[in-house]
Amino acid sequence: KIQREQEKVKTQREQEEKEKARIQREQELKAKQLQREQEVRARIQREREERAKQLQREQEERARIQRERAEKALQLKREKEEKERLQKEQAEKARLQREQEEKARIQKEKEEKARIQ
Repeated sequence: KIQREQEKVKTQREQEEKEKARIQREQELKAKQLQREQEVRARIQREREERAKQLQREQEERARIQRERAEKALQLKREKEEKERLQKEQAEKARLQREQEEKARIQKEKEEKARIQ
């Protein structure tokens, strides 16, 4: 009878040990699964952040190119305006020169007529 009791206790202890081992394995598997899920979430987060940084860099590059184009266009406009201003000045100088030459010619003609008379 005692031997049967001992066998029963031994069997019960073995069952408890098996159950403990099974629970521990399940917990380890759950822990590994959670860790894998956490690593996946972290990887996805890193990828999102990297993509956001990439998009920001691309946006900054587009903005820089746009600024450069605007500056270039403004520079060309200024150069064109300056060229037009210089052309107007030269045309005005030429007109004044012609007027002076015409006045001088008329004056010369008057002096010539006066000399002849």
